[in-house]
Amino acid sequence: MALLIIVTFLSAFLLFQIELIIAKLFLPYYGGSYLVWGACIVFFQAVLLLGYLFAHSFLRRLGTSLYLKVHLLLLLIPFLFFPLCRLHFSFVGNIPLPLVLDIFGRLIVTIGPVFFVLSTMSLVTQSWLSRSRLHGHDNPYGLYAVSNLGSFAALLSYPFFFEQYLTNTEQLQIWRVLYLVLVICTVLAWNLVKTQPENRAAVSAIGPAGGGEVLRWLCLGAAGVVMFLSVTNIITYEVAPVPLLWVIPLGIYLMAFILNFKRKPWCPSWISRYIGPLIGLQALMYFLAQKHLLPVILMIILFCSFLFFICMYTQHQLIRAKPSSGEQMTLFYVMISLGGFLGGMLTSWVVPLISNTLIEYLVGLFLVALMVPSLAARSPVWKMGVCILLVLATFFVWPHLVKDYHLWSFILLWAVVWFAFGGLAADRRFLVGVLVVLILATPFLESIWQDAHFLLKKRNYYGIYEVYDNRNGVRVLVHGTTLHGVEFLAPDMRRIPLGYYSPLSAIGSLLINDVFQAKRVGVVGLGTGTLAMYAKPDCPIDYYELDSDVRDLASKYFWYLAESPGDVNVILGDARLSLNKAPDGAYDLLVIDAFSGDAIPTHLVNKDVLAEYRRKLAPGGAIIFHITNRYLNLEPVLAKIADNANAYIAVKDVGDEGYNMRAIWCILTWDDSRFLKLITQEDWEPLDIDPKDHGRIWSDDYSTILPIINMNELATSLKSFKPFTW
Repeated sequence: MALLIIVTFLSAFLLFQIELIIAKLFLPYYGGSYLVWGACIVFFQAVLLLGYLFAHSFLRRLGTSLYLKVHLLLLLIPFLFFPLCRLHFSFVGNIPLPLVLDIFGRLIVTIGPVFFVLSTMSLVTQSWLSRSRLHGHDNPYGLYAVSNLGSFAALLSYPFFFEQYLTNTEQLQIWRVLYLVLVICTVLAWNLVKTQPENRAAVSAIGPAGGGEVLRWLCLGAAGVVMFLSVTNIITYEVAPVPLLWVIPLGIYLMAFILNFKRKPWCPSWISRYIGPLIGLQALMYFLAQKHLLPVILMIILFCSFLFFICMYTQHQLIRAKPSSGEQMTLFYVMISLGGFLGGMLTSWVVPLISNTLIEYLVGLFLVALMVPSLAARSPVWKMGVCILLVLATFFVWPHLVKDYHLWSFILLWAVVWFAFGGLAADRRFLVGVLVVLILATPFLESIWQDAHFLLKKRNYYGIYEVYDNRNGVRVLVHGTTLHGVEFLAPDMRRIPLGYYSPLSAIGSLLINDVFQAKRVGVVGLGTGTLAMYAKPDCPIDYYELDSDVRDLASKYFWYLAESPGDVNVILGDARLSLNKAPDGAYDLLVIDAFSGDAIPTHLVNKDVLAEYRRKLAPGGAIIFHITNRYLNLEPVLAKIADNANAYIAVKDVGDEGYNMRAIWCILTWDDSRFLKLITQEDWEPLDIDPKDHGRIWSDDYSTILPIINMNELATSLKSFKPFTW
């Protein structure tokens, strides 16, 4: 039994960890595009589903005893590729393909075989246990809890240990050793854990599960995945774009599986009893997040708490709906996996193309509501009418009446939602109908709750862009929680660069005083194109922008690019790949101003990419990083990189003043005379390595954000929050 537990745990651990390692390894080869992560996720979900289908089909046809012999051979096949062979990131023939197809091709020829084999292990060990004489053979679902525990362990250990202390290469070496251990343990288990004879005729005679039962498995499997992915999106776009927080929703999802599928399932009965009000409060949280009335850390706690309740409900319903026949167990898992795959596709690929809002969050609640059983005695229609009116008043009227935080208003709001959705849950038809209305009205409701009139709201695979005019006569471009640029609306003032790039800012002052006598400037990251106002007839600016939608927004809704005093070129594509095509020594100044979430992507800030930047730099030039960030402190990272490259490094932090918004800029140069001028005349401060910092330098093979996260920033709003303000 211990061997089966080890095999199940280790296979899930390795399966989950190779996802994290390989996706990170692929980033520099594709310039760090967000689509790399999206494509990898869909690939992993697709192969996991194929593994489940394969195990289900062959276990049913061959029987467990015969299939185990086949499975031992299957475990050896990956040694023909990875982990025995080295990973090669060049696709066969180097055929030019669209990004997603190219990633799929490389994944197939690198980790495809081993990932496929690992994806079958959980079903195999559970079938193995159910056909053995071991204690627990009557409830093999406990091994599914062990499998999720392995995934959970991989998720938590990766950022806190593997990523922080080991390079990607070292992680792969450890992974190879652990896979060999897995194979050895499986062989030992095959010799020690014997299966009972099967009556193949009896197995073949078992009919398929009912359509309604199968559909329920599918829907519950999809609902949990949609919910944890949508909560991740909300935390990223609306609350706090801190990458380390992204693991929390997935961890909650896995923990709910562990608690419900262990040998003695655990789920508080009140969760099922009050699932209607819990769905209503989660719908309310979606819109409350947009008013930013509560502290960031409190919003994260609330979102994650409600996610835990919903995941506990869906996983509890799954274990209650598990098939009574052990022969249907593999089909049960196939449908859960198919639901997860469809939920992931819907959230990651489909919704960003058809909606400008995070509508998948409400869609997830809709899927959960479909699974809520109606009470035997239905409530009278008038009571349902009252509940519906209360819901409409809450979501359509309350935001007009309450503009600021008010304790009694919040207490009343939550109480009304609890009562209204509790009543609606008595009849599933009304609960589902109300959620459909909220989903359809979401674009209108968002403008009410945010109290803003959007000129444009656009969503793509990189996030949500919002363009609006505020009451101060300024046009704003926001991406999630990140401000990308501002501009005066008045025609006589719209040539004034604002925000992080004003004449008072570090970058503005540097360009105005022309410290580096620039003849050409390269800028990574377009935003609204504010720096275009510093271009000159003899000093053009080249912008490198990943997202074509940003170029369209900057051209259509802002005037900086059109009214630039010099030539401005916008080059689409990932900067790291596009810059390699530029001539060596092309730029006197190279400005790195690209943001993913609220920080520069790690593949644009390391020693390897710095060497690429330097090749494109003219003699005496400089590289400037925009490192303004609420949650990450990149100064020690850049200090180490500069020290490794024998470069001078300085930082300048200019606070809010006039047209300027607080911005922190960091500069690297190899010209000592110009660096001295920065220090003595431009008020830049030299930056040294912290003697207490003994961590590794960032490279394509190593990066970790854990040591540079400023958790105090997350807690600041909570410290100043007065919850009992009347």
